[in-house]
Amino acid sequence: MSRASASLRLLLLISGCLFAAINAEQTGDTTVRPALSESQATVQAIQRHYNHVLHTSVGRYWELLQQSTDNNTVDRQYFENLDTVTCDKYYYAKAYFIFYVMHNDQFGENSKPDRIVTLIWPSEKSAIRKFFKKVNRLLGHYLERTKQSNPELLAKLTSWQNPTAPDTDEGAKRILESFIEFPEYLRKQVPELQLMDYTANLLNENTQECV
Repeated sequence: MSRASASLRLLLLISGCLFAAINAEQTGDTTVRPALSESQATVQAIQRHYNHVLHTSVGRYWELLQQSTDNNTVDRQYFENLDTVTCDKYYYAKAYFIFYVMHNDQFGENSKPDRIVTLIWPSEKSAIRKFFKKVNRLLGHYLERTKQSNPELLAKLTSWQNPTAPDTDEGAKRILESFIEFPEYLRKQVPELQLMDYTANLLNENTQECV
């Protein structure tokens, strides 16, 4: 599978993902809307855990790439450009994109991940499952405090933290897809909880500093 198609694949995979601020307004609905500070605190906690997985995975890959002579690896320029980004929102958007490119081959039917991904995947898989366990707890508390019910969301998070056949190629694909699609899935399930726009990198490849 050509790595040059990674941007298009990612765009198609997560198209429709928008980043917008939601202001809580009191309406005639009997549902208790969360205070803005509470929703923000939950978003920040989830985002911190999500970004930690991205940062750790990309950093570990880059560390091993600098010691490697393999040709079938991610372009080094991606990582060198990442080091120049000073704004968090663009740093993690680019890290999100690099994470996808790193694992691009795992989405193919007949392709295998490169050697570096093979080395770091066990720790990545564990980190992603731990991420969903933490998010499951955070969102369970949030929904309870705001008197909302979303059994579908909590069931999905439980299945993601305990995936079926995680050591198989198909299992790895499901784990990666659930992680990559999580920001958009959360936005649809709980609209007031929107993470940062991880697709910003697709809109402006050259952005380095906050504007």
